[in-house]
Amino acid sequence: MMKRGVKPDTVILVSVLSACGRNGLVEEGIKHFSSMRTVYGVEPTLHHYCCMVDLLGRSGRLAEAKSFIEGMPVKPDLMVWSTLLAACRVYDDAAIGQFVESKIREENYDSGCFATLSNIRANSGDWEAVEKIRKSVKGVKKEPGWSMV
Repeated sequence: MMKRGVKPDTVILVSVLSACGRNGLVEEGIKHFSSMRTVYGVEPTLHHYCCMVDLLGRSGRLAEAKSFIEGMPVKPDLMVWSTLLAACRVYDDAAIGQFVESKIREENYDSGCFATLSNIRANSGDWEAVEKIRKSVKGVKKEPGWSMV
């Protein structure tokens, strides 16, 4: 693309970062993210930051993903926290999972994240925490999904 004089836009860069994350190309993804402003002239959006958290999380670099979130110039939303939480479940990292739990509770998100939190705690054998999480979401109603054709 660049050889043909076509600069990637916001959407293309989300796709590039996502592809890097799904294919284990961590350093390549970091390079593209770092070049967004200077080389491509694109201001990173929350979607780009979320792709970076996914990229780091998929490669097991959870502490780095957590630090990345803490240094973001935009406020992380549920999508960002859910992405890190999913990586915590895959890599069985209860400590960072607890950190994510505190952030989710801080924002009062009503979501399915609590099932993942419960599973992380169960995997680490913290049955008291599992019970506490399940009790805290007992009355929470999940909004049903929908689609259009």
